[in-house]
Amino acid sequence: MGKINFPKVLIFLLSLLWLAPIVTTLLVAFKTRKEYLNQQFYELPSTIAIFENLINSLESYKIHLHIGNSLFYAITAGSMSIIFGAMAGYNLSRIKPKYSLHIFFIIYLGTVFPFQMYLIPLFKYYDLLNLYDTKLGLVLIYTALCIPFSLFVFRGYYNTIPKEIEEAAKLDGCGIYKIFYYIFVPISWAP
Repeated sequence: MGKINFPKVLIFLLSLLWLAPIVTTLLVAFKTRKEYLNQQFYELPSTIAIFENLINSLESYKIHLHIGNSLFYAITAGSMSIIFGAMAGYNLSRIKPKYSLHIFFIIYLGTVFPFQMYLIPLFKYYDLLNLYDTKLGLVLIYTALCIPFSLFVFRGYYNTIPKEIEEAAKLDGCGIYKIFYYIFVPISWAP
């Protein structure tokens, strides 16, 4: 008889624990409202009512509006943080202003502190500037929360690009803006 491999057993049990909420959600999605209220959550549904439930959720809860809002915030905040992170990463990696390493660490320090620590001052400023409960306010905070990570990634990547490419562009007459736009941005695109 073989030995029991405890790490594999533990991983298997943890994966079952991880899958339990997903299976429960799928079971509830397939049940009718009556079955959902009268049965235990782990019982199999007698009829499949997922399309009825989907139409009901679209009509009653207007999920399509919420999905649209989520897409709007994700696309705008994500693209803004990528644009600003790329520009700041180029600046701190290649132009290297005075105290560039200190500036990088101060910006990256934003990821160290928990969000709850600066939530009250942020709320007060948002209320003062009338940004509370506005789309612009959410886009700004999501962008500000993503910029430190974006800066970290772009700065690290730009440090790996050989300086000879930049020097060759300078010999061809490119300034820092053209070097960034025509060399660093295309190199940064994923293959």
